[in-house]
Amino acid sequence: MRLGYFTMPLHPIERNPLDTLQEDRDAIILADQLGFYDAFVGEHLTDQAENVTNSFIFLATLISETKQIKLGTGTSNLSQAHPTLVAAHAAMFDHLAKGRFIFGISPYRYYYKQMLTKMKLSKRHVIFKRFAEEDDAARQCGVAAAQRSAATANMKRARVCIATSNHPNG
Repeated sequence: MRLGYFTMPLHPIERNPLDTLQEDRDAIILADQLGFYDAFVGEHLTDQAENVTNSFIFLATLISETKQIKLGTGTSNLSQAHPTLVAAHAAMFDHLAKGRFIFGISPYRYYYKQMLTKMKLSKRHVIFKRFAEEDDAARQCGVAAAQRSAATANMKRARVCIATSNHPNG
């Protein structure tokens, strides 16, 4: 069995972000020292309680501070950046981490979930069509990042995890 670590990370909004970011870093450094296999860090752009707005940047600060733990975006949200840019960042991070990177990617649907609660049932098919389009974009972005990483370094080490959702009717 492998031990893994996931954090959103949530903190009281009155706390100093410098302190909470350092605490989150320290937790992953400790997980590495304890032999954890991987650590995934979530990102949220609009939630004050979750102060990691870009998991790539946050995890990059840990590459030289850790020795064996695989560092994973949990997840990179395609609604916040163009999929080509996200794929390029993933490929670069993979090179910098020397194979200790797991690319977690998702379409991020919080906005659409909010809309669904306010929308008439007869109009919801529009949102579900968008879900399908975003799921496809997430898959394409993951494949592009893996291909770019493998092509530019001539390596086959890219790991990709895609979080998607399906239309409730199949």
